[in-house]
Amino acid sequence: MPADEAIVLAGGFGTRLRGIVDDVPKPLAPVAGRPFLAWLLDRLAASGMRRCILATGYMSDAIERTIGTRWQGMEVAYSVEPEPLGTGGAIRLAVMQLRGTSVHVLNGDTWLVYPPQALERATRESGALIGMALAEVADVGRYGAVERDGRGMVAGFREKGEHGRGAINAGCYFLTEAALAALPAQAAFSFEREVLQPAAASGGVAGFLDTSGFIDIGVPEDYQVAQGLFAAPDAHPVIRAPYIDPDAQALLASMPGPRRALFLDRDGVINVNHGYVHTPAHTEWVAGIFDRVREARAAGYLPIVVTNQAGIGRGYYDEPAFLAYSAWMHERFAEQGAPLLATYWCPHHAEAGLGDYRVDCTCRKPAPGMLLAAATAFDLDLPGSFLVGDKVSDLEAGRAAGLTRVQLVADDGSWSLP
Repeated sequence: MPADEAIVLAGGFGTRLRGIVDDVPKPLAPVAGRPFLAWLLDRLAASGMRRCILATGYMSDAIERTIGTRWQGMEVAYSVEPEPLGTGGAIRLAVMQLRGTSVHVLNGDTWLVYPPQALERATRESGALIGMALAEVADVGRYGAVERDGRGMVAGFREKGEHGRGAINAGCYFLTEAALAALPAQAAFSFEREVLQPAAASGGVAGFLDTSGFIDIGVPEDYQVAQGLFAAPDAHPVIRAPYIDPDAQALLASMPGPRRALFLDRDGVINVNHGYVHTPAHTEWVAGIFDRVREARAAGYLPIVVTNQAGIGRGYYDEPAFLAYSAWMHERFAEQGAPLLATYWCPHHAEAGLGDYRVDCTCRKPAPGMLLAAATAFDLDLPGSFLVGDKVSDLEAGRAAGLTRVQLVADDGSWSLP
């Protein structure tokens, strides 16, 4: 199963923003009415991260009061430096709280819309110890350029001061099990100098180029750019983190990628649509659904639920209630020998949503956002996958994602494999 934990380096003093932002730590610098860190955590949760460790130092109490211990269904933990430890020391201290054996690491003051699962996959396929996201910028002079060889491996780093277009270190990494085991033993050290540079010299760093646009809010000019960017209604990802089954790793291990998925709408396909179902007491299963999912699993499909949940956006129930219900639903399917891999969900509605939920998003079907996010997270073969829905919008989402096999349920809720 792909790594679902991230470490965010959020201990910056913000010295370059003095006079612009003076009363909060740099990750809490306000951007379009919200702390920058809030935008960053939105993106992590949307990309499928289930747990985030904030590596803090300066004004750590302010960060913890602002963010808390959960963010859009993602658990948030804290690793507090007793004194400045450098980027490497901060990572090493935070690693002590990991539950998994590999991790994503990113700076808490930079923005790059890169797909973490793709970075992990590129790292593992290359055999590298470390994956590093690279951003293409018009002038590398401020940062120093990154050199790559013909295979995309990082070959070296050029000093700051050289100008011209090129790739830079975007401050987003994937650290494999071997990379974590090889971290220096000392408490304080520079990750860039004492880990990245030696690893690159031995061919151990894979570069993943992203051209979506890079922002460093620690630079006053970029900080002002961020204000306009994030004020735009489509500036930030809105796809919520899915509910991933506790046994997902075993399901994925049983089927090497690329994998075929069975995408299932929920209301009208899994349960009878009594209107905004969100409690066990109001759940009536569609006849035969457990048998059909078992058959699909035996035929080599991974069952994934993709469901519009505008009841959240309308205020009928909240996100924690939906996630609790999804956990209960997954348990019932597992008891029937028909385990589900994940449930992707969209809480938005462009006309009836309340507050931030009123958005023309990329995840509400017929948009294909949920299916595409699942494909990235689980290495899916979309053309070989299959979707079952009870509305034309379900089929449109499947076709927009590249599926060639989609099916509406019959009046009695039945459907058959292709």
